[in-house]
Amino acid sequence: GIAYAARGAGLLPLARQAMDLRDRLAFASLQPQAVDITYLYTGEIQRFEAGLRDQPGHLRSTSGVLPFYRGYLALVRGDQATAQREFKAAATLANGYPNILRLSQIYDLILEGRKDEAWTKLREYDQERIGMREPDGEFTLRLAEAYALIGDRASAMDMAGRAFARGFGCTEWYERSPMLEPLRGLPKWKALMQHLRERQSLMEERFPVGLLEDN
Repeated sequence: GIAYAARGAGLLPLARQAMDLRDRLAFASLQPQAVDITYLYTGEIQRFEAGLRDQPGHLRSTSGVLPFYRGYLALVRGDQATAQREFKAAATLANGYPNILRLSQIYDLILEGRKDEAWTKLREYDQERIGMREPDGEFTLRLAEAYALIGDRASAMDMAGRAFARGFGCTEWYERSPMLEPLRGLPKWKALMQHLRERQSLMEERFPVGLLEDN
């Protein structure tokens, strides 16, 4: 719980410390591999990728999370062929998480070059989620990245702002996500980054890295 909250607040050193503490306290042989997105944000790509292997019989292998993030990682690396294959696999799972299925379908359409269709489906999904008041800003940023890939910078910018408003304040990933590159010259983007840095600075003062030491 601390690792997840710290990641969302942009406190990556604290998140990593919590993950290391978790791993020391758990029996590794009895734990399923975790999809720790923190590793992606800190640049520990091999550790992130290690958590994306299929786990037969585990919910993660039927939910669509694993192929979605394998596709997402391939997209980050610029490997669009692998990304599309993984998104297509996630989109066709019979019992996958609805959010993952729909977003995978949208990314698949984008990479197939069917951007108008992808935009329509993304807009419909966006409108459905407006009244839901979901607190998952991290997932909202995935939608911003999809809009940016389609080329709709205005909607991508709006969605990135909503991701921040919904609690996702990992400044590092806003700065590093290759999908968000088209937004980085916009005045609104610069204002958003200022807000992100200011809030993260406040969080770093309130929750220092040493919070978990000797606990």
